Amino acid sequence: MAPVQYSQLIWAIVFGALFFGEYPDYVAIIGLVIVLAAGLANVLTEKLKIVWKPRLFFFRTGL
Repeated sequence: MAPVQYSQLIWAIVFGALFFGEYPDYVAIIGLVIVLAAGLANVLTEKLKIVWKPRLFFFRTGL
């Protein structure tokens, strides 16, 4: 399962509002709520324990 970064949704809304003057309409907000609820339900019903792994890519490349 690929990691999901829900903070990207927040940053997309913030940058869209600041730089482009675009704000989410009610359909986008409903979709956002559905995506967040599905992700939360997935985490809460998961049988396996979530183990966070460090991102070693940046340490290996020196970035």
